Amino acid sequence: MRTVHVSVAVAFAILISSNVGEAQAPNAIKVFRATPVSVSAPCVNPLLGCSPVADRIVFDEAVLTLSCGARPSAVLSSTPDGRGSLVIDNFIEVNGRNACVGGVTAPDGVVKCYSSLSPLVTFGMRALDLFQPVPPLNVSGEMPRGQGIVTFSLVDYGGVYGNSDIWLVSDCIAHQNQKAAICHKPGTPAEKALTVGTAAISGHLRHGDTLDLSFCHR
Repeated sequence: MRTVHVSVAVAFAILISSNVGEAQAPNAIKVFRATPVSVSAPCVNPLLGCSPVADRIVFDEAVLTLSCGARPSAVLSSTPDGRGSLVIDNFIEVNGRNACVGGVTAPDGVVKCYSSLSPLVTFGMRALDLFQPVPPLNVSGEMPRGQGIVTFSLVDYGGVYGNSDIWLVSDCIAHQNQKAAICHKPGTPAEKALTVGTAAISGHLRHGDTLDLSFCHR
């Protein structure tokens, strides 16, 4: 599997309350800026078509430290009011799970974050001008109960890629300059638990580290 990381966007909101258990007013965090329509890397096997495994590209990623109540509410939207339809080619993962619904389903079973696309492709155009968007995505189930880390990944696997602005609109609060424990180089002699800043998490995940400490046995 190839994972190509183009850029990292780590977004933080101001900590507005220390009362994590209480209901919060909606907070809007801009997780990703819009990416213009761009050409993807060539498929590993063009005769068989692009594969969501062999041709997987993470073209943008964000890691947030969030504190949520017992019943968090959260949507991904192209606008900070939580109502804007959005586009991601191919899809967005939240904590490793494809969060897209309402889009086209590819023959390989992958649900994409657009419902159709124009036959007229111009590289550099807005993704919203090429793709028919899908409604805001409900990601409440991926939010932590209490404090936790949430990873957002924009994934492509061939053809073209791009996305609209992506906002997280939720009743959670985000923390700045937080740290998290990771399992560093699991399964190797260098395996150990480390505590790193959230801004560094994306880089560690790209080279095989994990937030699941059960992988560290030393």
